[in-house]
Amino acid sequence: MMIIAFRGRAMNDTFFPERLRVNPGDSDELAFRLRNISKTFGDKNRHHIVAVDGDDKVMGFAEWTDAEGPVVDMTQEEREKKKAENLAIMPKSLDLAAAEKAMQEAEVLFSKLREALGNEEYVNSWSDSFTIGPSALRQIKQAWPAIFADIDKSAWDPLVSFHKITGDKVSGPERIIFNDDTDNRLTEDGEPGPDRIHRAPRPRFTAALLGQVLALGIEVTYSRRVVDYFEDEYKAGILLDDGSKMEADVVVAADGVGTKSHKLISGHIVRAMSSNYSIFRTAYPYDLANAEPELAEHFPLRDDGGALGQMWQTDDLQVFVGYSPERIEWGITHKLISAIKDLAGTSKESWGNHVSPDYVVQYLKDNFPEVPEYLHRLLKTAPENAVVDWELLWRDPQPNWSSPLGRVVQVGDSAHTFVPSSGNGLVQGIEDAVTLATCLQLGGNLKNNLWSRTHSKLRFERVSCCQLLGFINQSHYLKPEWGHNAIEDASAVKPQYGWWIWGHNPERYAYDNYGKAFRSLVDGTQFESTNIPRGYHYKPWTLKDITDSLEQGEKLKFEGDWS
Repeated sequence: MMIIAFRGRAMNDTFFPERLRVNPGDSDELAFRLRNISKTFGDKNRHHIVAVDGDDKVMGFAEWTDAEGPVVDMTQEEREKKKAENLAIMPKSLDLAAAEKAMQEAEVLFSKLREALGNEEYVNSWSDSFTIGPSALRQIKQAWPAIFADIDKSAWDPLVSFHKITGDKVSGPERIIFNDDTDNRLTEDGEPGPDRIHRAPRPRFTAALLGQVLALGIEVTYSRRVVDYFEDEYKAGILLDDGSKMEADVVVAADGVGTKSHKLISGHIVRAMSSNYSIFRTAYPYDLANAEPELAEHFPLRDDGGALGQMWQTDDLQVFVGYSPERIEWGITHKLISAIKDLAGTSKESWGNHVSPDYVVQYLKDNFPEVPEYLHRLLKTAPENAVVDWELLWRDPQPNWSSPLGRVVQVGDSAHTFVPSSGNGLVQGIEDAVTLATCLQLGGNLKNNLWSRTHSKLRFERVSCCQLLGFINQSHYLKPEWGHNAIEDASAVKPQYGWWIWGHNPERYAYDNYGKAFRSLVDGTQFESTNIPRGYHYKPWTLKDITDSLEQGEKLKFEGDWS
């Protein structure tokens, strides 16, 4: 069994979150948390790991079962010393008896984490980040202010410089903004536009969502694979790979691009197709990358400790390097080897699909000899098993996201795939969730499928436009036209995030338009989406349409105001 986790040391934040440290009088909630945690340890064959970063912030959680006892790699004397050190840093007002009980349970987590990953993987297993756009952040801030505060504190707001593939700088470093300073546009709710971006660590954000789920007492299980979906007039359910079933009033298919829900929803399997591109991606401690003086010179830190980024571009290649005093991450979007040569290549859509840093460097040497040697050396600072070659898969837009009886609904990548250059995949997943919850609230009767079809109606055209935006950005990144004024102007390759993206309120839109979308499904009255670029009229399109244009070197442009 493969287990992917992230580096960590202490477990204090897992059992005693900061809010409970600040308000130690919340003894009832503390007891509730301990009861839930203790209950999961009742089975001696059930194991858990909680992984945190170097600042003891929780980054991930996993569990698995086997028939072996824990392996402890510390002597009794070492355990007692470590326990005393951990107790010493606890707030004096905290229930130390409860803390000691929690740490006794956590000893299993420490040992199983190292046993599962091995020492090298334990140290080196990190993950990269993604952009959380304003329309999603506002919903998070409203519903989960503590999660928003953590994102606001931990997320990067990098200054980015733009470079030719030779390393020659075109412009920057400068802030990537959603709102043009000279425009002063407000959101749909009349609030000021965003003044920064939030590039959040993937594992930390995932752990924050998981923490919210666990705080609500919702049970989470792992290592269970869904192989099929089903429904009848009264319920829906999933079939698991061990033959067991789970049933509910409504099932949300949020299992990504490989979802098995298409057979029920579309009547046939809708296979993902290759975009002909893949991305080498990794993240690891910055200390590993700045040992060489020349690398420190080419990738310097900001005086204020903030993050920096460099974006290098040429035809069919984009390199992004982001770094701060804590970590460095890089991603290299490239054509599949099979699209360049008659070779199978290594790309897969899997976090377990590792390639070596040497493999990445050799790919660049073979296909882009103009890449400077110092970038090769930077790439080689990545740990041996920390680089993933992630194939970018795609499905053509599917306007229907719900099953015939309306009890199974797709959201996120199950319903719509995104290329990384969209900067929008996570955002649209959250917008899906907000809209779905609103439609469930307003839809009332689950015995018909109108509530779920209304959800698709409200979301499909907007998501399709967001997908097109990703390809617009990709056409800029991978087919840059620097021109003779390139040193002064890199605007042609900067990402676009129009007002229609960041100014949107998906919850209010769903409340305001549910009735109109519902009626269009009942009597055929035309419904006009207003959460898309003004002046754009939706037209069906396919991946082939887009790739044919890109292969001809065209810049993608569409009618309407996408700014």
